[in-house]
Amino acid sequence: MLFKAIDIPSPKEAFIKEIQGMVLTGQLIAGDRLPTERELSIQMNIPRSVVNAGLADLERMGFVSVIPRRGTVICDYMRCGRLETLDAIMNFTRGRLDRRTFESIMDFRLLCEPYAARLAALNRTDEDLRDLEDLCKKTETSKDISEALEYRQKFNKAVYFATGNTLLPLIYNGFDVINQYFAEIIFDAMGSEMAGIGMRELFEAIRNQDAEKAYHCKFSTDETIINVLRDNYFRENGV
Repeated sequence: MLFKAIDIPSPKEAFIKEIQGMVLTGQLIAGDRLPTERELSIQMNIPRSVVNAGLADLERMGFVSVIPRRGTVICDYMRCGRLETLDAIMNFTRGRLDRRTFESIMDFRLLCEPYAARLAALNRTDEDLRDLEDLCKKTETSKDISEALEYRQKFNKAVYFATGNTLLPLIYNGFDVINQYFAEIIFDAMGSEMAGIGMRELFEAIRNQDAEKAYHCKFSTDETIINVLRDNYFRENGV
């Protein structure tokens, strides 16, 4: 019999998760000052070097601000954070977002994705078209929901790459964890036959370089998907 390996976090990972958890549960709030690195090392029974490295990561994620010779202060992560902060929140809450954060993500999606579709229609190359058509066909013909979901995610990423904009694909990649989690909820609710919703129409618009049609196609599709996600996400998570 084979047993799965147990993933034990490193001392630094455990330290980071502990501080994140205290912030996200309100035990630590913006403006609170942490003990010194030496005191944290003693209280938490970990080397001071681990505390130092962990605080550096927490600062990068927007949870704390390390002020030389003055100490470490808890930050308002909503103001100081970045996409990595959102990943940390998703992992801590196991995908349970409050309604305000959820709706903020949906608003951003409706701003960004139709714009990316428009740029893709204007700037796509022949190679982009071959990739998009191949992924579109694979999604439409796949009988396995996980496989269809993977192809759709790759199609969406290919649309961002086809924009010719160097920043947009990085933004899409920054939402990888969240997109995957949301996509599973969407297509569990809609079924594998819905995995290709809007893809063929969007591909044709991009191929024909019809920027406005690509924009409105993506906006309409995302509105439909977001409504399904909204209903099922809050029902599943009881938020």
